[in-house]
Amino acid sequence: QDKLRKRGHRLDRGEVRVALLLVQISAPVFAAPPASIDIGPHAQTVSADQAVRFTGVVKDSSGNPINEPITWASSSGSIDDEGLFTPGMAGQTTITATSGNVNSTTSVIVSPGWPVGIQSGFNVTEISIDDEIQLNATLVDRAGNPVAGDLTWRCQNGYIDHDNKTWQPDEVGAAIMRIIHLELEHQITFNVVPGSPNSLE
Repeated sequence: QDKLRKRGHRLDRGEVRVALLLVQISAPVFAAPPASIDIGPHAQTVSADQAVRFTGVVKDSSGNPINEPITWASSSGSIDDEGLFTPGMAGQTTITATSGNVNSTTSVIVSPGWPVGIQSGFNVTEISIDDEIQLNATLVDRAGNPVAGDLTWRCQNGYIDHDNKTWQPDEVGAAIMRIIHLELEHQITFNVVPGSPNSLE
């Protein structure tokens, strides 16, 4: 009985330990929406031959930078997802950075690049031997922008008035006009046809 009494005493005084599992539930954290975009400093004027990389930082309403993607667009030329701008038409180009419902713009002036070709302005290549042809051609850069520069005209058929920039053919048949600027050359073939009769034989 003493053993039972002692055993019972131990049971009465026994401690039941309960482990409480605390589960911490965190409230979902939502990223702050874009409130502004700061476009980084860049050159104000570039040549049509130059590529320019634009950068931007998206910020929340408190002015803190946030990790949000930027979509780039340009009014002329092209710009890729990384902000690398390839110029197009000469003049002012608007660059737009967009993130979410927010956008920011900047501008850059594009000047013509180095001449890479000669663009003729002749709409008709069949002419009469009576015609006086106005010489018309333009130096252009890689984007097709006109570039200032002197052109030299050469043709074995007829006479070229370099001062007035006109050409008068004197033979019927094919006439090759050569337009030259430094190492660049462009050729146009004219078909010279007989003119109006001025006598009877």
